[in-house]
Amino acid sequence: MLEPVVLMPEDLNSAIELASEIFDKDMGACFPIFLSEKNVSNLLGVKDGGRVVSLLGMQPAKISIYGYTLKVGLIGSVCTHPDYRGAGFASRMLEIMEAQSIKKGISVFVISGLRGLYRRFGAVEFGSYHTAKISPEGEKAKIKKAYSKDVGKILSIHQKKFIRYLRNYDDFKAVFESGYIATRASETYLGEESYCTFANIDKELHVLEFGGKKDEVLRIIRTVTAEKNRNYCVLHFDDSFNYPADKTTTFEGTAKIISAENFFLQLEDFFKERLSNKEYEEFKNKASKLDNSELTKAVLGKGVDLGLEGIFPITLPDYGWDYI
Repeated sequence: MLEPVVLMPEDLNSAIELASEIFDKDMGACFPIFLSEKNVSNLLGVKDGGRVVSLLGMQPAKISIYGYTLKVGLIGSVCTHPDYRGAGFASRMLEIMEAQSIKKGISVFVISGLRGLYRRFGAVEFGSYHTAKISPEGEKAKIKKAYSKDVGKILSIHQKKFIRYLRNYDDFKAVFESGYIATRASETYLGEESYCTFANIDKELHVLEFGGKKDEVLRIIRTVTAEKNRNYCVLHFDDSFNYPADKTTTFEGTAKIISAENFFLQLEDFFKERLSNKEYEEFKNKASKLDNSELTKAVLGKGVDLGLEGIFPITLPDYGWDYI
Protein backbone atom coordinates (compact mmCIF):
# COMPACT_ATOMS: atom_id res chain seq x y z
CA MET A 1 0.00 0.00 0.00
CA LEU A 2 1.30 3.44 -0.94
CA GLU A 3 1.65 5.85 2.00
CA PRO A 4 2.90 9.45 2.35
CA VAL A 5 6.49 9.89 3.49
CA VAL A 6 8.81 12.80 4.17
CA LEU A 7 10.82 13.28 1.00
CA MET A 8 14.60 13.02 0.85
CA PRO A 9 17.03 15.12 -1.21
CA GLU A 10 17.22 12.37 -3.82
CA ASP A 11 13.43 12.72 -4.34
CA LEU A 12 13.55 16.43 -5.23
CA ASN A 13 13.94 16.08 -8.98
CA SER A 14 11.00 13.69 -9.18
CA ALA A 15 8.87 15.99 -7.00
CA ILE A 16 9.71 19.01 -9.16
CA GLU A 17 8.96 17.05 -12.33
CA LEU A 18 5.52 16.10 -10.99
CA ALA A 19 4.66 19.65 -9.88
CA SER A 20 5.93 21.12 -13.15
CA GLU A 21 3.83 18.69 -15.16
CA ILE A 22 0.65 19.32 -13.17
CA PHE A 23 0.96 23.12 -12.94
CA ASP A 24 2.53 23.55 -16.38
CA LYS A 25 5.34 25.69 -14.93
CA ASP A 26 9.02 25.19 -14.23
CA MET A 27 8.35 24.87 -10.52
CA GLY A 28 11.99 24.42 -9.59
CA ALA A 29 12.81 27.76 -11.19
CA CYS A 30 9.77 29.48 -9.68
CA PHE A 31 10.45 28.26 -6.13
CA PRO A 32 14.22 28.01 -5.54
CA ILE A 33 13.83 27.78 -1.73
CA PHE A 34 10.48 26.02 -1.31
CA LEU A 35 11.45 23.16 -3.64
CA SER A 36 15.04 22.77 -2.52
CA GLU A 37 17.19 20.64 -0.23
CA LYS A 38 16.91 23.39 2.37
CA ASN A 39 13.16 22.77 2.67
CA VAL A 40 12.96 19.09 1.69
CA SER A 41 12.11 18.02 5.26
CA ASN A 42 8.84 19.95 4.82
CA LEU A 43 7.85 18.13 1.63
CA LEU A 44 5.57 15.12 1.84
CA GLY A 45 5.10 12.74 -1.03
CA VAL A 46 3.74 9.41 -2.10
CA LYS A 47 6.23 7.36 -4.09
CA ASP A 48 5.70 4.43 -6.40
CA GLY A 49 8.85 2.67 -7.49
CA GLY A 50 10.96 5.64 -6.43
CA ARG A 51 8.86 8.09 -8.44
CA VAL A 52 6.92 10.84 -6.63
CA VAL A 53 3.28 10.55 -7.69
CA SER A 54 1.66 12.83 -5.10
CA LEU A 55 3.10 15.91 -3.40
CA LEU A 56 2.35 18.46 -0.70
CA GLY A 57 4.79 21.13 0.42
CA MET A 58 4.98 23.43 3.42
CA GLN A 59 7.37 26.31 3.96
CA PRO A 60 7.65 27.71 7.50
CA ALA A 61 7.31 31.49 7.61
CA LYS A 62 6.81 34.26 10.12
CA ILE A 63 4.39 37.16 9.90
CA SER A 64 4.98 40.33 11.87
CA ILE A 65 1.69 41.86 13.05
CA TYR A 66 2.49 45.27 14.53
CA GLY A 67 5.72 43.84 15.91
CA TYR A 68 4.27 40.55 17.19
CA THR A 69 5.37 37.38 15.43
CA LEU A 70 2.97 34.72 14.19
CA LYS A 71 4.41 31.44 12.92
CA VAL A 72 2.67 30.21 9.79
CA GLY A 73 3.06 27.38 7.33
CA LEU A 74 2.70 28.22 3.64
CA ILE A 75 1.10 25.28 1.84
CA GLY A 76 1.59 24.80 -1.90
CA SER A 77 2.44 22.49 -4.80
CA VAL A 78 -0.36 20.15 -3.74
CA CYS A 79 -0.77 17.76 -6.65
CA THR A 80 -1.24 14.14 -7.64
CA HIS A 81 -0.49 12.42 -10.92
CA PRO A 82 -3.76 11.69 -12.79
CA ASP A 83 -3.15 7.92 -12.60
CA TYR A 84 -3.10 8.05 -8.79
CA ARG A 85 -6.00 10.37 -7.99
CA GLY A 86 -8.96 9.35 -5.86
CA ALA A 87 -6.92 7.54 -3.23
CA GLY A 88 -7.09 10.39 -0.69
CA PHE A 89 -3.35 11.08 -0.72
CA ALA A 90 -3.68 14.88 -0.50
CA SER A 91 -6.13 14.72 2.41
CA ARG A 92 -3.86 12.34 4.28
CA MET A 93 -0.80 14.53 3.66
CA LEU A 94 -2.63 17.61 4.95
CA GLU A 95 -3.41 15.76 8.18
CA ILE A 96 0.18 14.56 8.57
CA MET A 97 1.62 18.00 7.80
CA GLU A 98 -0.78 19.60 10.28
CA ALA A 99 0.39 17.32 13.10
CA GLN A 100 4.06 17.84 12.25
CA SER A 101 3.67 21.61 11.95
CA ILE A 102 1.92 22.00 15.31
CA LYS A 103 4.93 20.35 16.94
CA LYS A 104 7.13 22.95 15.21
CA GLY A 105 5.13 25.76 16.80
CA ILE A 106 3.20 26.76 13.68
CA SER A 107 -0.18 28.36 14.35
CA VAL A 108 -1.77 28.94 10.96
CA PHE A 109 -1.70 27.33 7.53
CA VAL A 110 -1.96 29.76 4.61
CA ILE A 111 -2.89 27.72 1.54
CA SER A 112 -2.53 28.85 -2.07
CA GLY A 113 -5.83 27.44 -3.25
CA LEU A 114 -9.61 27.45 -2.92
CA ARG A 115 -10.22 23.76 -3.64
CA GLY A 116 -12.88 21.73 -1.88
CA LEU A 117 -10.00 19.67 -0.50
CA TYR A 118 -8.94 22.59 1.67
CA ARG A 119 -12.46 23.40 2.82
CA ARG A 120 -12.97 19.79 3.89
CA PHE A 121 -9.73 20.15 5.82
CA GLY A 122 -11.28 23.11 7.64
CA ALA A 123 -9.58 25.99 5.84
CA VAL A 124 -11.70 29.05 5.11
CA GLU A 125 -11.64 32.09 2.86
CA PHE A 126 -10.71 35.26 4.68
CA GLY A 127 -9.82 38.93 4.49
CA SER A 128 -10.67 41.85 2.22
CA TYR A 129 -8.28 42.47 -0.63
CA HIS A 130 -8.73 44.92 -3.46
CA THR A 131 -7.71 45.74 -7.01
CA ALA A 132 -7.78 49.03 -8.88
CA LYS A 133 -6.83 49.98 -12.43
CA ILE A 134 -4.21 52.72 -12.37
CA SER A 135 -4.03 54.95 -15.44
CA PRO A 136 -0.65 56.19 -16.74
CA GLU A 137 -2.03 59.73 -16.63
CA GLY A 138 -0.71 61.99 -13.90
CA GLU A 139 2.52 62.75 -12.09
CA LYS A 140 5.42 60.40 -12.81
CA ALA A 141 8.41 59.21 -10.78
CA LYS A 142 12.12 58.92 -11.35
CA ILE A 143 12.64 55.16 -11.45
CA LYS A 144 15.24 52.51 -12.09
CA LYS A 145 14.93 48.79 -12.64
CA ALA A 146 15.96 46.76 -9.58
CA TYR A 147 18.63 44.07 -9.69
CA SER A 148 20.24 41.74 -7.14
CA LYS A 149 22.36 44.56 -5.73
CA ASP A 150 19.12 46.34 -4.76
CA VAL A 151 17.73 43.52 -2.60
CA GLY A 152 18.89 45.24 0.59
CA LYS A 153 17.00 48.43 -0.29
CA ILE A 154 13.85 46.49 -1.18
CA LEU A 155 13.99 44.65 2.15
CA SER A 156 14.59 47.86 4.10
CA ILE A 157 11.44 49.37 2.55
CA HIS A 158 9.48 46.15 3.12
CA GLN A 159 10.63 46.16 6.75
CA LYS A 160 8.65 49.36 7.42
CA LYS A 161 5.29 47.67 6.84
CA PHE A 162 3.18 47.17 9.97
CA ILE A 163 1.99 43.75 8.77
CA ARG A 164 4.46 41.78 6.70
CA TYR A 165 6.25 38.52 6.11
CA LEU A 166 9.61 38.42 7.86
CA ARG A 167 12.26 37.71 5.25
CA ASN A 168 15.72 36.21 5.37
CA TYR A 169 18.13 38.18 3.16
CA ASP A 170 19.75 35.19 1.44
CA ASP A 171 16.46 33.38 0.85
CA PHE A 172 14.76 36.48 -0.49
CA LYS A 173 17.71 37.21 -2.76
CA ALA A 174 17.43 33.70 -4.24
CA VAL A 175 13.69 34.17 -4.83
CA PHE A 176 14.22 37.64 -6.31
CA GLU A 177 16.96 36.37 -8.61
CA SER A 178 14.63 33.65 -9.89
CA GLY A 179 12.73 36.41 -11.68
CA TYR A 180 9.36 34.89 -10.73
CA ILE A 181 6.64 36.18 -8.42
CA ALA A 182 3.64 33.88 -7.94
CA THR A 183 4.98 31.74 -10.85
CA ARG A 184 4.96 34.74 -13.20
CA ALA A 185 7.96 36.48 -14.76
CA SER A 186 8.47 39.77 -12.96
CA GLU A 187 10.26 43.10 -12.99
CA THR A 188 10.79 45.36 -9.99
CA TYR A 189 11.27 49.12 -10.20
CA LEU A 190 12.62 51.41 -7.51
CA GLY A 191 11.88 55.03 -6.73
CA GLU A 192 13.64 57.05 -4.05
CA GLU A 193 11.81 55.41 -1.12
CA SER A 194 9.44 52.91 -2.73
CA TYR A 195 9.32 49.88 -5.01
CA CYS A 196 6.79 48.01 -7.16
CA THR A 197 6.98 44.50 -8.60
CA PHE A 198 5.16 44.00 -11.90
CA ALA A 199 3.98 40.87 -13.70
CA ASN A 200 1.68 40.10 -16.60
CA ILE A 201 -1.53 38.18 -15.89
CA ASP A 202 -3.81 37.34 -18.81
CA LYS A 203 -2.10 40.04 -20.89
CA GLU A 204 -2.74 42.70 -18.23
CA LEU A 205 0.03 44.46 -16.31
CA HIS A 206 -0.29 43.89 -12.54
CA VAL A 207 1.55 45.07 -9.43
CA LEU A 208 1.75 42.04 -7.12
CA GLU A 209 3.89 43.64 -4.42
CA PHE A 210 4.87 47.16 -3.46
CA GLY A 211 6.29 49.04 -0.54
CA GLY A 212 7.04 52.58 0.52
CA LYS A 213 5.16 55.85 0.29
CA LYS A 214 1.69 55.75 -1.23
CA ASP A 215 2.15 58.76 -3.53
CA GLU A 216 5.46 57.49 -4.87
CA VAL A 217 4.07 53.97 -5.36
CA LEU A 218 1.31 55.42 -7.55
CA ARG A 219 3.83 57.54 -9.47
CA ILE A 220 6.04 54.49 -10.09
CA ILE A 221 3.02 52.59 -11.42
CA ARG A 222 2.06 55.45 -13.74
CA THR A 223 5.62 55.73 -15.02
CA VAL A 224 6.09 52.03 -15.75
CA THR A 225 2.60 51.75 -17.27
CA ALA A 226 3.37 54.65 -19.61
CA GLU A 227 6.82 53.29 -20.53
CA LYS A 228 5.29 49.92 -21.39
CA ASN A 229 2.61 51.67 -23.45
CA ARG A 230 -0.25 50.16 -21.44
CA ASN A 231 -3.66 51.73 -20.91
CA TYR A 232 -3.68 50.77 -17.23
CA CYS A 233 -2.03 48.64 -14.57
CA VAL A 234 -3.93 46.55 -12.00
CA LEU A 235 -2.79 47.25 -8.44
CA HIS A 236 -3.40 44.63 -5.73
CA PHE A 237 -3.72 46.03 -2.19
CA ASP A 238 -5.34 45.60 1.23
CA ASP A 239 -7.28 48.01 3.44
CA SER A 240 -4.13 49.69 4.76
CA PHE A 241 -3.39 51.30 1.37
CA ASN A 242 -6.61 53.34 1.56
CA TYR A 243 -7.28 53.71 -2.16
CA PRO A 244 -10.57 53.53 -4.12
CA ALA A 245 -11.07 49.92 -5.24
CA ASP A 246 -12.57 48.71 -8.50
CA LYS A 247 -13.05 45.23 -7.06
CA THR A 248 -12.96 43.69 -3.59
CA THR A 249 -12.60 40.01 -2.88
CA THR A 250 -11.24 37.62 -0.29
CA PHE A 251 -7.64 36.42 -0.11
CA GLU A 252 -6.59 34.35 -3.13
CA GLY A 253 -6.37 31.23 -1.03
CA THR A 254 -7.56 29.82 2.27
CA ALA A 255 -6.30 29.65 5.84
CA LYS A 256 -6.76 27.58 8.96
CA ILE A 257 -5.65 28.11 12.53
CA ILE A 258 -4.20 24.65 13.14
CA SER A 259 -3.31 25.23 16.79
CA ALA A 260 -5.27 27.61 19.00
CA GLU A 261 -2.69 27.02 21.73
CA ASN A 262 0.20 28.15 19.52
CA PHE A 263 -1.86 31.04 18.17
CA PHE A 264 -2.68 32.51 21.57
CA LEU A 265 0.83 31.92 22.88
CA GLN A 266 2.35 33.86 19.97
CA LEU A 267 -0.16 36.73 19.95
CA GLU A 268 -0.90 36.95 23.68
CA ASP A 269 0.99 40.23 24.09
CA PHE A 270 -0.73 41.63 20.98
CA PHE A 271 -4.11 41.05 22.60
CA LYS A 272 -3.03 42.11 26.10
CA GLU A 273 -1.79 45.42 24.75
CA ARG A 274 -5.35 46.15 23.61
CA LEU A 275 -7.44 44.34 26.23
CA SER A 276 -7.64 44.25 30.00
CA ASN A 277 -6.78 40.92 31.62
CA LYS A 278 -10.48 40.36 32.26
CA GLU A 279 -11.42 41.08 28.64
CA TYR A 280 -8.63 38.83 27.40
CA GLU A 281 -9.75 35.90 29.57
CA GLU A 282 -13.36 36.36 28.45
CA PHE A 283 -12.18 36.41 24.85
CA LYS A 284 -10.14 33.22 25.30
CA ASN A 285 -13.11 31.54 26.98
CA LYS A 286 -15.36 32.35 24.01
CA ALA A 287 -12.66 31.27 21.56
CA SER A 288 -12.12 27.95 23.37
CA LYS A 289 -15.67 26.92 22.49
CA LEU A 290 -14.98 27.20 18.76
CA ASP A 291 -13.37 24.59 16.56
CA ASN A 292 -10.34 25.71 14.57
CA SER A 293 -12.33 26.53 11.43
CA GLU A 294 -14.80 28.67 13.38
CA LEU A 295 -11.93 30.36 15.21
CA THR A 296 -10.23 31.12 11.90
CA LYS A 297 -13.40 32.74 10.57
CA ALA A 298 -13.84 34.78 13.76
CA VAL A 299 -10.24 36.01 13.86
CA LEU A 300 -9.37 36.42 10.17
CA GLY A 301 -12.75 36.95 8.54
CA LYS A 302 -16.46 37.15 9.19
CA GLY A 303 -17.53 34.53 11.69
CA VAL A 304 -18.66 34.31 15.28
CA ASP A 305 -18.67 37.76 16.92
CA LEU A 306 -16.14 37.60 19.74
CA GLY A 307 -17.11 41.07 20.93
CA LEU A 308 -13.82 42.74 20.07
CA GLU A 309 -14.67 45.36 17.49
CA GLY A 310 -11.56 47.12 16.22
CA ILE A 311 -9.30 44.10 16.74
CA PHE A 312 -10.86 41.61 14.35
CA PRO A 313 -10.53 40.70 11.64
CA ILE A 314 -6.75 40.51 11.81
CA THR A 315 -5.30 41.23 8.37
CA LEU A 316 -2.67 38.88 7.01
CA PRO A 317 -0.33 40.23 4.34
CA ASP A 318 -0.95 39.40 0.72
CA TYR A 319 1.55 36.91 -0.69
CA GLY A 320 3.64 39.04 -3.00
CA TRP A 321 7.10 37.47 -3.19
CA ASP A 322 6.12 34.98 -0.46
CA TYR A 323 3.66 33.09 -2.66
CA ILE A 324 4.01 29.32 -2.48
